[in-house]
Amino acid sequence: MKFKSGIEQTLCILTMLALQKNSKPVRSSLISGRLAVSDSYLKKIMRQLVVFGLVTSDSGREGGFRLARPLSKISLLDVFDVIEGKAHFAQSSGLS
Repeated sequence: MKFKSGIEQTLCILTMLALQKNSKPVRSSLISGRLAVSDSYLKKIMRQLVVFGLVTSDSGREGGFRLARPLSKISLLDVFDVIEGKAHFAQSSGLS
């Protein structure tokens, strides 16, 4: 199975946040640099992660992003929903 790049990048983002010591917030500029994507593109993904409740955002000088729940409580379907939306990803062809 081949994933879209957005799903792969989101998995990398979640892994980076999970590996952060003491759940310290990570700035979007650091994440975008490590993934080699534009900061504006990354912020779109991060906004979706916040909307779907996988990540929290802390504003301010020491702000950034952190996981909203343990990585073990985030499924691949959660990540898929963030990138693709909650529309059905498979449709019946009517074959019996």
